[in-house]
Amino acid sequence: MKRYGYILILLFAGWLTVSCEDWFDVKPENQVSSNDLYSTGSGYRMQLNGIYKGLAETSLYGKELGWGFIDVLGQYYVREKLEQNYRDVNDRRYGVAAVESYIDGIWSNMYHVIADCNDLLEHIVDTDPLMFEYGKIEQSRIHGEALAVRAFCHFDLLRLFAPSPKADDGGAYIPYVDNSMSTINSPLTVDVVLERVIADLEKASELLLEWDSAHRSSTDEYYWITEVINGGFHPAGASEDASMFTWAPRYRMHYFATQAILARVYFYMGRTKEAYEKAKIICDLGWGAFDFDSWLNGRKFTGDIILGFYNEKNEENYAPYATVNNPLVLRNLLALFPGDAGMDARFVDQTKQLDDGSGYVSLKNVPVEYGSGNDLLPIIPIIRRSELHYIMCEYLCENTTTVPREAITLLQDIKDSRMDLTYIGSITSTEQFLNVLRQDARREFIGEGQSFFYYKALNIPLYDGADNINFGSDYYLPIPDSEHVVL
Repeated sequence: MKRYGYILILLFAGWLTVSCEDWFDVKPENQVSSNDLYSTGSGYRMQLNGIYKGLAETSLYGKELGWGFIDVLGQYYVREKLEQNYRDVNDRRYGVAAVESYIDGIWSNMYHVIADCNDLLEHIVDTDPLMFEYGKIEQSRIHGEALAVRAFCHFDLLRLFAPSPKADDGGAYIPYVDNSMSTINSPLTVDVVLERVIADLEKASELLLEWDSAHRSSTDEYYWITEVINGGFHPAGASEDASMFTWAPRYRMHYFATQAILARVYFYMGRTKEAYEKAKIICDLGWGAFDFDSWLNGRKFTGDIILGFYNEKNEENYAPYATVNNPLVLRNLLALFPGDAGMDARFVDQTKQLDDGSGYVSLKNVPVEYGSGNDLLPIIPIIRRSELHYIMCEYLCENTTTVPREAITLLQDIKDSRMDLTYIGSITSTEQFLNVLRQDARREFIGEGQSFFYYKALNIPLYDGADNINFGSDYYLPIPDSEHVVL
């Protein structure tokens, strides 16, 4: 394998707010020096906000790592209906110029985000806590969020550009960049990168817990849980800028998000018992925490979203792909929802047939004409409670031929919430249950970029609703040709 050295050069982009009314309403206006940006707590908030904004752009989770490139690669769409560039992605023609452009964009933009995280991290360590309106706990929160984002980005780069642990050949694939200096960053093995991801997430968890438990009361656990999930820590006298910073924690890293991501990481590593334990922390919270909710709360089933990013243009960005002119037609959709599953809200309310009858498209980024939830269109689901249920079920079904009752219950919870009437209580074979489980995950992850990674973690052929597709070495993307990545 060809080895590369990567020089990461940070061209610092300052992020300036243009509206106090919306914490996410920011745009890169011009370059500012680090000393100026980090001279106030507001500067740290703006930089962190810019990091999240970068993640939500269409080149990353706002499209290509959501319903675009990665779902095309995940064989979600009818090949013949795809535009040529996406058809080449579907066919894993990684050497075609257009596909290389997608790959280069994902690689460079992810490392841009990482570089901004590192710049923030290097400054916040020595900053006086009195600079922040909330003091030390706000400093810890910002520190923890940046660490968690850095780990999250490296993990997804690894999932994209290296073989899974179950298929690992011991080679070095991506660098783990933990500084903003112009220096050589050598690619590391899969195991070493994963160790660093876990270390960053564990440290981030400790820091975020300082904030998330700051208002915890031994007599009112419910208040603590709902405040962590929904926001609202606004001490008297705080400025509007500082108060807005505490808003909508599910759009940002928080303690439970780090635990959920750790569950995903451990599952990917094949350390399923640890994945189960991390997932259970969240699933045992109670008090309506990250509960499955009705489709009436919006087509995205926002109740069980543990972490999401924010892009107010989601509807606009997706709209061209939900029409007969240039549709992303869902592949084998009727086979994926057979029989009683045809009542499933993921089919009835999250997809629609095109006007010309040529197939079905996803509606997750299309406004509803009834009920509520259109104000939630900007959310980009990153990790859900349902994924944690799948992870727990995979662990429970290891080394057994009979399905544990807990696994049946965990999957039934998802099906009941999605109004899937298919009865699974009579399933006793583990093999049959896992087939049903993975088919359910395939339905759940439409338009969210996770199905490809789920099958890759298991190191099994990818199921497209009708056929099993053997990816082999196509399960990971080639490293961009450039020997130096300039950020």
